[in-house]
Amino acid sequence: MGVFAEWQPRYAEHKIATFPVNNDKKPLVSRYDRIGINASGQLAFDLRFEECMNLGFMAGKRNRLSIVDVDTTDEDIWREAERVFGPTPLWVRTGRGHLQMWYRHNDEKRDTDSKFLGCVDILGSGQVLGFPSKRGQGYEAIRGGLHDLDNLPIMRGLDKLAPTKGKLIQAGSRHDAMFDHLRKQAAHCDDLDQLIDVGITYADETFDRAGNHQFTDDEIERQAKNVWQWTLEQIAKGTYYVGQGRYLQLSHDAIDEVLPLGADATMLFMYLKRRSDHRKSLIVANDMRLTMPDGEWALRRFTRARKALLDGGILRETRTASTWHGPATYAWQG
Repeated sequence: MGVFAEWQPRYAEHKIATFPVNNDKKPLVSRYDRIGINASGQLAFDLRFEECMNLGFMAGKRNRLSIVDVDTTDEDIWREAERVFGPTPLWVRTGRGHLQMWYRHNDEKRDTDSKFLGCVDILGSGQVLGFPSKRGQGYEAIRGGLHDLDNLPIMRGLDKLAPTKGKLIQAGSRHDAMFDHLRKQAAHCDDLDQLIDVGITYADETFDRAGNHQFTDDEIERQAKNVWQWTLEQIAKGTYYVGQGRYLQLSHDAIDEVLPLGADATMLFMYLKRRSDHRKSLIVANDMRLTMPDGEWALRRFTRARKALLDGGILRETRTASTWHGPATYAWQG
């Protein structure tokens, strides 16, 4: 069992909603910033993530956590950071040997510009990798543990941070900056509402929205609607290539190789490509037959399609199923 599947219930006991993350710190599910406890629990039983070795959560109001992120291995700076922001029972050493200090959220914002002591960020929102994720050297609680989550103190000392006003995007450049950001992020959003939320978060973190220079939520919504409509039109025409996009690139050779294996093998191939093309290791467990795009498959139908992909050299088995390791794992051939 991977870290996410094992530790999700433990975090959930303290009302922390977690989600699976790959080794590049990229969440493996969409809308991860909106995941609640129930959805998080469902992900823990998803066979796609049973071997995921990293878990993340969103700092902020929902999970009631804010993090002081100290990007150095210098323990003297760790102690100085704690002196300034206040003692906390929970310290986490990151995969790079740096320090996270965990606090109860108290409306802190995300500040990665001030760099107090040259290396300290305040994570009052956004994604955070939790312990005991295995990325890098591994994330480890070196003081306290999950039992401290219900009694974390509030952060102090935020007045020590240098003002970031001059580093914010000022009036005159914000519309272009928002348009570029929304176009790049649209491919990763499931609907217009999520894109609007992305825009508002971006404006809160990077724009000067105070005084006579307000960049209102209505302005963001108007831009998001225009970008969303444009994105849908480009996807429909097959010409949307901003950022990573939502498409699969399959060569004629790949298509010609799988089509002779039959309709079921072709459908399973496309389903696996759609869900898992970016992964080095695939799980093609029998329970996947329950969620096929055209409805539940009979076990015999599913196993025959999987065998056809194996016999046809499309997939290869990298580890056999066992009671110790769990379901078999596979990889794309070649």
